[in-house]
Amino acid sequence: MREEVRHVMDLTIEGIIKDEVYARELAEAAHWVEHDGDPTIAEDMCQISRQYRIRGMKKRASLALLQRAYPDA
Repeated sequence: MREEVRHVMDLTIEGIIKDEVYARELAEAAHWVEHDGDPTIAEDMCQISRQYRIRGMKKRASLALLQRAYPDA
């Protein structure tokens, strides 16, 4: 059981990292798109970036619950 829980934790951490990278890249791209004069597309990109950040926060919460439930994993 310990190995399975650790595997789930590792996958969750990988997901958090990917979501943060996507969010950061989208936010940076949105900045340049807005700078180039297309605020509508930039706002859409910012919204998607926020969604990735929220997904990452939810995964962090899940990870915290797993760590609390299985402290020795």
